[in-house]
Amino acid sequence: MTTTRTDIDHDASLRTAVFEQAPDGELTGRMRPQIPATGLVSGRVPRTHPLPRSASRLLDARVLEAALRFLDQDPHPLLLTGLARYRALTDAARATLAAPEKDVVVTLVEPYRVTSRHHPEVAVLVDGTEVGTVEFDLDVTFAMGETSLAVRKGEIAAVDCVAGSLTLDLSLATGDRLLHGSKGFPVHRDVNPPIPIPHLPVAP
Repeated sequence: MTTTRTDIDHDASLRTAVFEQAPDGELTGRMRPQIPATGLVSGRVPRTHPLPRSASRLLDARVLEAALRFLDQDPHPLLLTGLARYRALTDAARATLAAPEKDVVVTLVEPYRVTSRHHPEVAVLVDGTEVGTVEFDLDVTFAMGETSLAVRKGEIAAVDCVAGSLTLDLSLATGDRLLHGSKGFPVHRDVNPPIPIPHLPVAP
């Protein structure tokens, strides 16, 4: 079996890291069949603002396009913030704060997972007035192999991981999954600005 390795651009977003250059129309086309039969906005519009079916479908399409913007964030801070909670890194943070002239390299050998969960929403406006919101769940999961991290002055300054994957799940808050994707996610980069490591106080 041949494995293809794809190096991720440092400027990649969640969207481009997983779906590359897929246009809005392709991604919303994958999401549209997953919408509940009642639609996204029809049940959220009060009776004082009744919508014809065609207008409701148009609003649904606009909500899906807006939801894609949730994927425009940089994946690296999400991964590194999750890594910063590991005990080996908190120990390295203490060591480098005590000796700022030294760097410490921490290697996480065992495979590990970092999950970042978000609950964004899209406001629904009719005639310029907000009449409701559509709530979403976004789960971002990193499944990483052996990873080396350089720690400097209590912060993650560089990261190197040859084998990893990034999985995205975008769902309605009701549980209906709209979009799923997974892609190889190797990481080789300096971290600028560095990611602070929360360090536990030393026991007395």
